Amino acid sequence: MKKFILCPVLCLFASLGFAQENLKTVFGTVSDDFGELRDVNISIEGKTNTAISDANGKYEISTQAGDILVFNRMGMLPLEITVEDVTRVLNVRMYEKTENLEGVTVTKSLKNQNELAIEYRTNPKIIRSAFGYWDADATSFSLRVIDKKQINPGAFDLATVIRSRFPGIKVIRSSDLMETKIMLRVQGSLGLKPAGYDIDGLITQQFPFFIDPQNIERIAIVASMNGLTKYGTLGNGGIIVINTKTARFEPKDENGEIIDVARVHDNKYFDNVLENKDVINEPTYLQDLNTAKDLKEAISIYNANAIKYSSSYFYFLDAYDYFANKIKNQSFAENIISEHWSLFTNNPVNLKSLAYMYQARGEYEKANHIYKEVFKLRPNYAQSYLDLANSYQEIDAYQKAASIYSRYGYLLEEDFLNDDQKIFTQIMDRELNNLIKLKGNELLSKDHKKKFILDEYFDGTRLVFEWADSEAEFNLQFVNPEMRYFNWNHNNRDNAERVKDEKSLGYATEEFLIDSSINGNWQVNINYLGNKSLTPTYFKVDIYYNYGSPYQKKETKVFKLSLKNINQRLFQINSGNVIVSK
Repeated sequence: MKKFILCPVLCLFASLGFAQENLKTVFGTVSDDFGELRDVNISIEGKTNTAISDANGKYEISTQAGDILVFNRMGMLPLEITVEDVTRVLNVRMYEKTENLEGVTVTKSLKNQNELAIEYRTNPKIIRSAFGYWDADATSFSLRVIDKKQINPGAFDLATVIRSRFPGIKVIRSSDLMETKIMLRVQGSLGLKPAGYDIDGLITQQFPFFIDPQNIERIAIVASMNGLTKYGTLGNGGIIVINTKTARFEPKDENGEIIDVARVHDNKYFDNVLENKDVINEPTYLQDLNTAKDLKEAISIYNANAIKYSSSYFYFLDAYDYFANKIKNQSFAENIISEHWSLFTNNPVNLKSLAYMYQARGEYEKANHIYKEVFKLRPNYAQSYLDLANSYQEIDAYQKAASIYSRYGYLLEEDFLNDDQKIFTQIMDRELNNLIKLKGNELLSKDHKKKFILDEYFDGTRLVFEWADSEAEFNLQFVNPEMRYFNWNHNNRDNAERVKDEKSLGYATEEFLIDSSINGNWQVNINYLGNKSLTPTYFKVDIYYNYGSPYQKKETKVFKLSLKNINQRLFQINSGNVIVSK
């Protein structure tokens, strides 16, 4: 982060410190893939406070903001969650650490996807599925893998290979040999069922006659419900994962440059996503409002529900959105917020959700006011600096924006903030660089401007995602014009170190760059996994078209996430191929 001349705006925040909260009670339920977990030990790192989950998985513990809750149970991966100012309910999901594979207890050694990709060629126990790399020694479900060396050179098709190497499997062939089914027994089910196939990322229920056994690199059998959930109904009979020798799984090129993983891997996308119009979990109050014949009836419906949902901030955000955007009655919409301001004040998550909606409507002055309030509540959160600086840009206060970016850099240098991973700092650097590149003539001399612009070139579209609730877990999916996809998983199971880094520094954002080299429609989907509570998560994406050019334009979209464990389409854009900025 480069230094910049600080302007007087920083004096507004100079006296703000890192606030401490009084003790409060955090409660919730601990569960795994099969239900509630009893006897989970909940402790506070560095303190003596402890709690134990009861027979229904419920617990409560006295804690305060900044504490790290540690969840431990024999046989499960330990889980750490940082308590925040808004933390009250934490419904936690834990995952298995060890399990018995054919009589042998295996201790899990978790590695990230890039490490597994690099190790793939030398470790015969790693398989590449449509959902990433799996290590048979480290998955939370039973995974049987065989390597090419174990394949009988005389096998004439996949069924012959499977039957000779995996016990408990039945092969059914028609009399004319034109139809073949491989039958598996899925854990917890009765009888055998036809298996599905994951072939270099292509998922199908049809037996792959086209596969030459001598072109098989690796095969795995997934018969555990824990491993089949991502396959949906295609996994009802188990999944046979097949990696061929001709598939390419290299994560980076010889120069260490980022490769478009959505194009390198044979991860063909099938349109099994839920469209926004097909989402049927719309709350009843919105259904009622959408039936209103006129403003008078809409207000009557709103008032009737306002009593029932008096403590639910999201009800009033939905009502605001309805009256502002559908009814076009901005005055009544603003009254809704002002009359229920107590639900937003002193709650950064609720405030940010409201700011998102203001930004999407182009009401940048109102959003800026909100972000100032959030900054005062969370001066120790890195995200507060990014949000406020970007908000200043939206109201053309470029000097103030540059000063906030610079203030963040100063806090890093003085060790008030610590970003060892440099994930967030890279985003901040890009924001400052973009500001100086586009507005530098208004802020600096020509020579001074040259010193600030980073040596980077990018021609395309930039996507910046942000979520108001830092507990939100989800998986993003990017589908390129060639109908290949790339997944970015944001959850404690697949990306625990990333989530930990976010909590440590205080940010909830990620950026993706879409190169303009290949034109076509890009699709962005999301599978929302929840936020450890019963409230929805407000999710924002800033889309920068022609990023970094004089023609740069920004569009803000906001989504209310509540439907869980379903792949939903967020939006489409027209551009090129995605490269993940890490």
